[in-house]
Amino acid sequence: TSPTGDTLDGVCDTLRAASQLDADPEKVFYDRAHEGLHGLASSAATTDRVAAGDLLRAKRRVEAAFEEQLPREQTIAILRHLFATAGQAATIVDPSIQGSCSA
Repeated sequence: TSPTGDTLDGVCDTLRAASQLDADPEKVFYDRAHEGLHGLASSAATTDRVAAGDLLRAKRRVEAAFEEQLPREQTIAILRHLFATAGQAATIVDPSIQGSCSA
């Protein structure tokens, strides 16, 4: 898989973890998605600065949700938005990426 695909997978894994009572979605996010989101935003910015900005704002909202310990359902909604913005940025970077998440 590509770094872009790995990043989307990491966001999806975070979303899955947020849906499980015994999982730690914050750990999954920082282990599997956080750094890749920076790279994805940087790559997308060369073509579409708006999409890159949307992605970085969505990432910050996730970080804030974890920091503020928002309710699970609210965090899941914020993670879904992150997945959507990451998918848009990924398509800009690599049009062959098919971002889907069954979480």
